[in-house]
Amino acid sequence: PIHLLKIIRGFEIEGPTNLVLGLLRSWQRDEIRVTLVSLSAGGGHRAAIEKEIARLGGEVHIFPTGWRNVKRTAQQLRELDVFPTVTHLGAHLLRPDAVARHVARETGLPYLLTEHGLHGL
Repeated sequence: PIHLLKIIRGFEIEGPTNLVLGLLRSWQRDEIRVTLVSLSAGGGHRAAIEKEIARLGGEVHIFPTGWRNVKRTAQQLRELDVFPTVTHLGAHLLRPDAVARHVARETGLPYLLTEHGLHGL
């Protein structure tokens, strides 16, 4: 199955967060594993997203100041224990997309960058 490393800005933006939740809820554990990295810790949707990630056998990682330094954040991502099994990268909005591009250049992994409201694979 696919192991997607999804990078988001945080849990506080209503529209994009609801789209992420809808996407996560549509997947089944035997289809995909999702590891989520958030570049901020706050937001009212965190518990719901963590629940869906756990259902898919994944993990949530918070890098609360990572958006300030793209290279440092990309290095932190590559050091995650789950990283050797990641097959795809996904990112949404500014900073997460820069981090994903940097990691993709270093690893050769395919990645999908999305704008507002476009969270499909």
